[in-house]
Amino acid sequence: MLQQSLQDFIIDKIDDLKGKDIVTLDVRGKSSITDYMIICTGTSNRHVSSIANHLLDEAKKQGHLVLGSEGKSDADWVVVDMDAIIVHIMQEESRQLYELEKLWS
Repeated sequence: MLQQSLQDFIIDKIDDLKGKDIVTLDVRGKSSITDYMIICTGTSNRHVSSIANHLLDEAKKQGHLVLGSEGKSDADWVVVDMDAIIVHIMQEESRQLYELEKLWS
């Protein structure tokens, strides 16, 4: 139940800043570090960075656990670790190149 409310929170915050193509993957049994991944696309470095910063700020305000983030300086692909859910915010080119949905499905 808590994971579902966290998923809803994350998706809502991504949607606030018009993140595109939001996908949730259940990786229980496939990953030892998380249960779910949420992947979305930003239209530019600035957009990816803005989505990540908005998610981080709002998560902290609401008291959600954020273990860390990576990639904010380049903002081509930002990863936000929220323990049971890892969020990947990617530009379209990176998303097509790495095909995380295909890798983890």
